[in-house]
Amino acid sequence: MATSSEHPLSGVWKPYYLQAMHYGPSSVKTHLLSHLPSDTSKAFIVTGSSLATKTSLISQIESLLGSDHHAGTFASIKQHAPVAQLDEATDAVLKDPAIDTLIS
Repeated sequence: MATSSEHPLSGVWKPYYLQAMHYGPSSVKTHLLSHLPSDTSKAFIVTGSSLATKTSLISQIESLLGSDHHAGTFASIKQHAPVAQLDEATDAVLKDPAIDTLIS
């Protein structure tokens, strides 16, 4: 069971096994920084090359995080997420012990 807001195109969904899942226009801009674990959190983005190169979403997230919170981006995940590429992304994250947040 979960609670959710009434409007189907934006809102917040709070299933019992997650703290919250915000969705809808401007939800990333509105909620991203406030949902980082701490003021010193470092986030690493793992995404596919299409999303990174054919849309502005990843660059917008990088800008929102700024240098204070953006630890890096791995944008080489291909269709169906081959294990080797996921291993590469994991290796990149493990190189920086300050990373406490993954965005995918």
